[in-house]
Amino acid sequence: MNKSICLCAMLLFAAITDLAAAGVTCNVFNVRAQYANQEVVFSLETDLPPNTEIIVDVSRSYLQRGSTDEYPISYFDGKMSVSELGAPNKVQVNDAEWERKLKDRQVLLSKIGEPIVVERVYEVIELNLVVPVNQKNPAFGDLNCNLVGTKVERDGRLRIIRYEKTFPAPFNKLAAKSVMENNDIPSLDPSKLALNTPYKLSKKTPLLKEIEPEDPLRAIAEMRYLPAGTIFQVAKKTMHNRTPYYFIIAETEGQKVNGWVNSIALIGQELLYER
Repeated sequence: MNKSICLCAMLLFAAITDLAAAGVTCNVFNVRAQYANQEVVFSLETDLPPNTEIIVDVSRSYLQRGSTDEYPISYFDGKMSVSELGAPNKVQVNDAEWERKLKDRQVLLSKIGEPIVVERVYEVIELNLVVPVNQKNPAFGDLNCNLVGTKVERDGRLRIIRYEKTFPAPFNKLAAKSVMENNDIPSLDPSKLALNTPYKLSKKTPLLKEIEPEDPLRAIAEMRYLPAGTIFQVAKKTMHNRTPYYFIIAETEGQKVNGWVNSIALIGQELLYER
């Protein structure tokens, strides 16, 4: 029994070794693609093995203020096999969904103190297909070292196949207006809040009368808390023991209040920007 198992393992190893040694050749990589009626339709004709994985991305890019780089946001981004790409595939170009993804990115970057402002949304759709490394098929070898053919290009030590095409595609006017009018999301990083900007608390937060009270015990006894949902603005900011403190103005329970908030009390909150 053990000899049979051992023999099968040896045969399997030999088969894999022979397959890897044979390599993969690609001389055909023809993509048929078109854009119409808010839809990208594409298919692939190739001599690559049917189980070859291909990264497919359909995106639209934007220009960030203060940068010359283009930043894409995908309508679709995923892996597909050669066999799946043999028949026509369709990707819906939903500009409202693109706008939602953009806002999610703006909020995420604002939370780490790097808010972005969109200067321009490009009026083209980009289709990209890439045969990446780390294929499940061992015939490709490490970093696709066994991939050869007229369609293969080198990128450093990597060997890949790449296809790119762009389609003129105006961005939805209402979505574009929304992007530009609701564009400037300030920093949501608790240590970098902006002055005179409305924020909303997501948790109960202590409000201090003084940063260094003469009677700390009394200050604790008199401390009040701002409930979750309170909207406040930062009037000024100061540093104390290397920690930012904010003097804020807020309204809670129908009353206007002010005082100091320690930035540490804001860590872990889902701070929201209120226009």
